[in-house]
Amino acid sequence: MIKLSRPSKNAVPPAPSLDPSVQRQRLGQLAWYRVGFGALGGILSGVLGLVTPITNSATVAESLKNNIANPNAYYGIYVAIVIYFVSYYFAKYTILKGIAPKDKNRLLTQGVGTYIMMFIFAWILFNTYNYCILFSACHV
Repeated sequence: MIKLSRPSKNAVPPAPSLDPSVQRQRLGQLAWYRVGFGALGGILSGVLGLVTPITNSATVAESLKNNIANPNAYYGIYVAIVIYFVSYYFAKYTILKGIAPKDKNRLLTQGVGTYIMMFIFAWILFNTYNYCILFSACHV
């Protein structure tokens, strides 16, 4: 005999689905948030590259003068991955609550290209700026 369970009185009803036009608007917002998260991640990765321990040298300036690369520079990629997943959960629980089930994969894919490009751009720009400041190499 099959027993059917009745929903309890305390069960939380599922969130209502979003209107398609509102969903498109919020996906656009998510893409712009990811641009900001990408810039934040790039700058944070640049800072992390400066403060990680450098072997065979006391300071960043000495290591660059001696052409010693920072062996921990790849930590920036980990920062990018962590911040991207933070943006995923930010979108899942705030911006796109109630998204249609068929569009759940858009939470991961919306804005991924702009996130990666902005992350790389900010990381390179931050490192270039620091190089210019440390060595007075930019003659502007």
